[in-house]
Amino acid sequence: MKVLLLTGLGALFFAYYWDDNFDPASLQGARVLLTGANAGVGEELAYHYARLGSHLVLTAHTEALLQKVVGNCRKLGAPKVFYIAADMASPEAPESVVQFALDKLGGLDYLVLNHIGGAPAGTRARSPQATRWLMQVNFVSYV
Repeated sequence: MKVLLLTGLGALFFAYYWDDNFDPASLQGARVLLTGANAGVGEELAYHYARLGSHLVLTAHTEALLQKVVGNCRKLGAPKVFYIAADMASPEAPESVVQFALDKLGGLDYLVLNHIGGAPAGTRARSPQATRWLMQVNFVSYV
């Protein structure tokens, strides 16, 4: 009972003193590069930035899905939307994607790295090639 009461009081204290000073207008006209934008969280982030009037470069490995997201972003009000299909497992992809964004938008204000590669479920022993692939997608492409 005490734990529940303390947790409740802590939550009330936090809620009372929370100062959310986010200004949606700060994203209007912002130049955003978003990876993993073809589905799920990445797709929803693209729509969120589009509604706020950001200029977007979207990337993912599936071009057909990217085209659908780009069309929806335009309908939601994004002033500029570009896409580049890229596989972050390729060592050249991250640099070419960033260069594409710089060329199209003239700079970047936000870089949203939302791509990830997963191992098959239940996989314990990995081959060196699979480990290199996972490291490229989930670490090297981020740095």
